[in-house]
Amino acid sequence: MPRIAFVIIATQAQPWSAIHVDGQVPTWITALSATETYLCAYSSGSAGESWISPTDHRRIEYARNANKSFTIRQPALQNNHHGFFDAVNGYGSLVTCTLSAMSHLIQNFQPDYIVRTNVSSYWNLPRLRSLLGAAPATNYYAGLPRKLYGGLYGRLNRARYATGAGLIVSADVAAKFVQHYKTFSTTFIDDMAFGLQARRLRLQLTPLNRLDLESYAANQACSLEKLSAQYHVRCKSYLDPRDESQRDDVRIMRSIHARITGATPYSG
Repeated sequence: MPRIAFVIIATQAQPWSAIHVDGQVPTWITALSATETYLCAYSSGSAGESWISPTDHRRIEYARNANKSFTIRQPALQNNHHGFFDAVNGYGSLVTCTLSAMSHLIQNFQPDYIVRTNVSSYWNLPRLRSLLGAAPATNYYAGLPRKLYGGLYGRLNRARYATGAGLIVSADVAAKFVQHYKTFSTTFIDDMAFGLQARRLRLQLTPLNRLDLESYAANQACSLEKLSAQYHVRCKSYLDPRDESQRDDVRIMRSIHARITGATPYSG
């Protein structure tokens, strides 16, 4: 069985912290085996913001006092699975957080694969183990594909990147990302920056599927057969589109877990 390590990008702010603690921890995280682990990587703030251009270049606009470079930081660990990274850089410190978490896991866990995900993601571990058990052991860069460049009528669409909610890399690729941290783009948002770096390293993207369930009703309407076939379900949902804090991710995640495993729905 491959050694799988998860990097969960998080924040202590609500509702995201509660989604992790009340949604992920009592469901799929409880099913991690002895050859699997996770590190919930927290950033302490942001010195920039993202914006969408007409050509879909997801760029970062930095604050004047932002540190426009990345580095590798050691986490302040809490309970072995929660690491806090200080001195954030750029938009949410996502590149620094991810690279630092990858470095920590490589040094302390020696995984075969690292999955970079977020608090709204549910992972069907038996399906994921089956996927990675048959995956290449090296040069593996995989995820749901998106266009790296939009460009005029898509003419500049020369490469794709894996969305950050479910980016999967083999350990050697993670080590290369960490090694070349100084050359990461400080203009693109994190998953695009990783995609650009993968292109520089001449890595081919392996496309993977993902199921998005944006409401509890959509979860209930999804057949068990379709749900059980997935290895990654994103539960990013909004009870009120005008209020980002009103999320239904936890209820969806608990329902998915109960349906897939046959367990009694968690009510803690």
